[in-house]
Amino acid sequence: MFYLILVLFVIVGSVLTILTVQNLTTSVQLTLFSLKTPGIPSGLLIFLSFLLGALLLYLVALFSARHDQRRLRKLRQRVRELEQEKMQARSSQPLPNQPPPMNMPSGNMQPPMNMPPNMPPSGMNMPPNMPPPGMNMPPPNMPPPGMNMQPPSSQSKNPIQMPGMSGPMQN
Repeated sequence: MFYLILVLFVIVGSVLTILTVQNLTTSVQLTLFSLKTPGIPSGLLIFLSFLLGALLLYLVALFSARHDQRRLRKLRQRVRELEQEKMQARSSQPLPNQPPPMNMPSGNMQPPMNMPPNMPPSGMNMPPNMPPPGMNMPPPNMPPPGMNMQPPSSQSKNPIQMPGMSGPMQN
């Protein structure tokens, strides 16, 4: 990329030099409002215009670089502040192996009351189909009481009728 820019710079510089040298003999008089310049070679005007453009570009780049430099300085300072805050936050956090510090109750508190193992916590309503605490639950493979779920026998007198089917289903 550097060589490409260098080649373009040499080509533009060569064209500008040839244009300036060939137009040194032709004089031009410029008029600005009511001011008139003496005869100036047009090649010199071309060269001065390119020189003035390069000078203005340099000044704009210089001011932009100073602005960027100030901004970078502020951003670096902000990064330092954030890194310090991060280090302070890490140092104030407890180590992972230690439990977090807890506020200890005063010495006049009574120990909690032991609840029987079958009792639900206070304020918790039991569902209506649950047996009262202390009763054993039926095994998981047994149906709940009141539901008789026996498979139909192969000798049942009523054939199974499926919706959307025209006749009884045969086994």
